[in-house]
Amino acid sequence: VLFPGLALPAFRHGQSKELNQACSYTFLMNLLGWPAGSCPVTQVRQDEQSYPLERLPASQRDGMARQCAEAMEGSAGLPVGVQLAAPPYEDELVLYAMHELQRALPFDGLPPMEGLRAKL
Repeated sequence: VLFPGLALPAFRHGQSKELNQACSYTFLMNLLGWPAGSCPVTQVRQDEQSYPLERLPASQRDGMARQCAEAMEGSAGLPVGVQLAAPPYEDELVLYAMHELQRALPFDGLPPMEGLRAKL
């Protein structure tokens, strides 16, 4: 099964305690006991780094939505991944699928960390 890994791009350090609900896809696999793995497949583009609250119905403009909007600010270059999962005891199938996905969609992006690219 292929589905989103997180509802947002990769979290910055410290954001996971406020945004743990965005991990609901990964929680489900843990609850079911299904082996799963995540693979980065792309990065947030400059034109994708916003979460406009004004487009949401007023009833959905809550604290979680504001945290998501903050997480998206300046997120260009952060990885966006998918999760692969299989029924219980099919760990090898997940690893094989992850390998094939990485072959089909090679990801070589580096996160936007100042000075990192200069060192590599």
